[in-house]
Amino acid sequence: MSQQKEIALFLRNSEDAQQDGTLSLTQYSPADRYRRAGAALGVCWLLGGILLFPVIPILHIFLSAACWITGPALFYLRIKQDNQKHTAQGICPSCTQAITLELDNAEPLPQWNHCPACHLSVQLVAKSPSEVQ
Repeated sequence: MSQQKEIALFLRNSEDAQQDGTLSLTQYSPADRYRRAGAALGVCWLLGGILLFPVIPILHIFLSAACWITGPALFYLRIKQDNQKHTAQGICPSCTQAITLELDNAEPLPQWNHCPACHLSVQLVAKSPSEVQ
């Protein structure tokens, strides 16, 4: 079963000033990861099966093969993904304004982002790295 979590983190700038913040994420159980992976595989293969019947021949050639290949790749990526990072909230250490940052889920913490207010770089570092992989 997936669960929503809030993780404490630091927001740092390039001059090593830091502020406290929080990271909101969804943590997936192994059963939930397999369910999500199976759904992605099923959708891709269903589309690939539908596209086997050519309505437009050029699309049939490329899209059906793409769906059959993409399905296992998405299955593998969904199995590996044990959490999904949503947003980080806190105070920018450079301009001291409250900010909300959208996160790149593929990139692990610590990760660099830009403050939407002052456009300077902000590094997100988990206070307890064991909570976020």
